[in-house]
Amino acid sequence: MVGTLGPLGTILLAGLVLAVVVAIAAWRVRQVIASGPDPTVDPGTVPAGSDAEVEWAGALAASERGDFREAVRRAFRSALASLVQRGRLPVQPAWTTPELLAHARGDPELSARLGPAAAGFDRAWYSEAPVDADRWEELRGQCQAIRGLSGRGRPPA
Repeated sequence: MVGTLGPLGTILLAGLVLAVVVAIAAWRVRQVIASGPDPTVDPGTVPAGSDAEVEWAGALAASERGDFREAVRRAFRSALASLVQRGRLPVQPAWTTPELLAHARGDPELSARLGPAAAGFDRAWYSEAPVDADRWEELRGQCQAIRGLSGRGRPPA
């Protein structure tokens, strides 16, 4: 190759290849840094012995106070606690949201309902975006739908 391009051409080609590799690596590093860590399901999301009805009552009380962020958190806790109580999904508090959704993936009915609720919970709890009454009502409906699922589905893993 040196004979065809000459020494200067070889150096320029090697420099160009190196620049492309460095640019791709820098782009990928920026993506990883910008994405941050996976949001985790709040460590207190499903405490041992959590009762779905108590959490639901707490969600409704928070919404009546206008604390919609807390209402979303409590409603999501209620939905997850109901899944655990019915044996539909053995939720672990340490799971990240992607891990929670991955464990639910084998149950299409659950996945279809849990995905939007988990995304709404992440936005409400982890972002600084305001949570208004309309957003709360949307998430309330999603969590209520999860609470309404029966215990059937895939067996707990």
